Amino acid sequence: MFAHDALDNNGINPKLQASFFQSDKRLGKWEFSPTMTEDIPERLARLLKERNLKMKPVSLEAGLGETAVSDIVKRRAKSPRMETLTRIANAIGVDPQVLIYGDNKPDAFRAKEKLHRTVAQGAPQDLPIYGDPSTISDNFELNRGDPIDFIARPAILANNTKAFACYVTGKNMEPRYYRGELLLIDPVRPFQVTDYVLIEMNNGIATVRLLQEIGRDSITVTQLNPEIDQQIPRDNVRHIYKIAGSYDI
Repeated sequence: MFAHDALDNNGINPKLQASFFQSDKRLGKWEFSPTMTEDIPERLARLLKERNLKMKPVSLEAGLGETAVSDIVKRRAKSPRMETLTRIANAIGVDPQVLIYGDNKPDAFRAKEKLHRTVAQGAPQDLPIYGDPSTISDNFELNRGDPIDFIARPAILANNTKAFACYVTGKNMEPRYYRGELLLIDPVRPFQVTDYVLIEMNNGIATVRLLQEIGRDSITVTQLNPEIDQQIPRDNVRHIYKIAGSYDI
């Protein structure tokens, strides 16, 4: 039923996590550690200081409890929710991705992924695109028959004959993925808990989610906008595909 069904419930290699990623159960793999100089509490403290803002007024402006910001800065809140961070960023007056990902450009995180999906010069236009880009729903039919188009194959998917791409059709995974963004799908690489994945149901409908847990009878996933944890019966799932990267086109 699953690609890589042998995955255990721990779901992540601790050595890989320590070497390459800083991970968060809520946010998933959200930053490459070699380029990271701040975590969210440090970044939040800096943004407040740069703007001469106090923690309590920002908390109240964000519609949160009066200690919400200080709880994050002082690390009492171990896993702040995406919705909380978005509210705080808006109250400060910065794009949420500035607080979450640590750059002043909205597409900064996707730009970092270019290290892993750079298209070689002269790469063949042979990576198939499936799905229906005209759909406005978060869920879409993943028709694996005839592709709707082809794009240049990125280096990370070179020689991967099973790889394909599909469009993000809804807004439920913002600010991680935006409508119209083209996802690069790798059916060969094993997925892990805290990966962003494309889930294909038995009826051919697909959706993008953050994978949280794989249980005996169901999988637990998170959508980001609004942030909701969901359980999907394993018997309803045909495949889980790892998202290798994206094109913001």
